[in-house]
Amino acid sequence: MTKEFFDANVIMAVEVDGFMGKHWTEMKASKIQSYIDNLGEDEGLSDIDYCTKQEDPEIQQILDKANEIWMDADQRKKFKNFDEAIDSLLAPKKRVWTEDEIKNLIQTNDKVLYGAFKKLYACQTDDEQSTGDTHYVNGVGFNGADAPILSSMAEFLIKTGFLTPKQKVVVRKKLIKYNKQLTKLANA
Repeated sequence: MTKEFFDANVIMAVEVDGFMGKHWTEMKASKIQSYIDNLGEDEGLSDIDYCTKQEDPEIQQILDKANEIWMDADQRKKFKNFDEAIDSLLAPKKRVWTEDEIKNLIQTNDKVLYGAFKKLYACQTDDEQSTGDTHYVNGVGFNGADAPILSSMAEFLIKTGFLTPKQKVVVRKKLIKYNKQLTKLANA
């Protein structure tokens, strides 16, 4: 948890063992001690897992979603504890690239073109790279028709750090057919 979660205005998620089974309830941290003092004989506090600022509705939504996850038996198996469920919701979401976005970037951005071309070349096996040919039908790297020309251009790029204007035109044109593979690599 980050420091901003812990201040005077926190709400705690508390797991209570009661006559109706375990359930989560939320309350201000300042009220927890009096709540514990007033628990009945058949009730118990089994866990205090999370704090959040009361006035932040976005954080409250995360807490609510984490409670939903934690209460779902199938979802709950994915996490060791309630904090992990919360952390999974707070983790930054990875950008998912579309085929059109990758295609556009390759056609307009030299840095992306070079990176994509090198990644595609890296998908060739070592023996394919050494011969500049395709030996395996494995769905990665260059196809048999493109392997000789693209392998030599990829090696030129790796050695020099650039492609000539004519090479860029050829590579951009040829990489269009590898767009699905490149999108998959970008999203890996």
